[in-house]
Amino acid sequence: MRGILGFIKRNLLLFFKDWQSILFSLLTSIIVLVLYLLFLKGTFVSAIQSAMEQYPGLASMVPQKDIDMFANLFLLSGILGSAMISVPFSCITVLVKDRANKVDYDILATPMKRGQIIFAYFVSAVLTSILLNSIILAVGLIGIRMQGNMYLNISQVIKSLFLLLHLALSRQAQYL
Repeated sequence: MRGILGFIKRNLLLFFKDWQSILFSLLTSIIVLVLYLLFLKGTFVSAIQSAMEQYPGLASMVPQKDIDMFANLFLLSGILGSAMISVPFSCITVLVKDRANKVDYDILATPMKRGQIIFAYFVSAVLTSILLNSIILAVGLIGIRMQGNMYLNISQVIKSLFLLLHLALSRQAQYL
């Protein structure tokens, strides 16, 4: 067990030591956020408002800040959805670099079994993915909260974190 934990720590340190790998794993989320803030939010909100105008009285029942909140939460779910594809893929680069640099021969010479080595790569990639996606979620929720009222309570945020855990596990299993 000590060997697995040490190997997980090694993989985490190797990933987080390289700031470029962190930047490129979050690059998709940053691009989508910038595009949304510059172009897409106005288009999305105006499309919602024009759809609401088709039903008389509906536009007067829904305040503008609720429409903005819906658009922002919709954006956040889209950013997290794209991050759940790109971040786990980037997290497994430690395995690829080990194989490219022939470090895997040295790792196979240790007393750890192959299954334990694969498990350690998997756990370190899942932990990295959970951490980076939790940062994206936290930054998104803070940004939404700064714009006005947020209609999510603490239990819904905790459910979102458990959903991130589930998605990180399933996505990482897909890449191994």
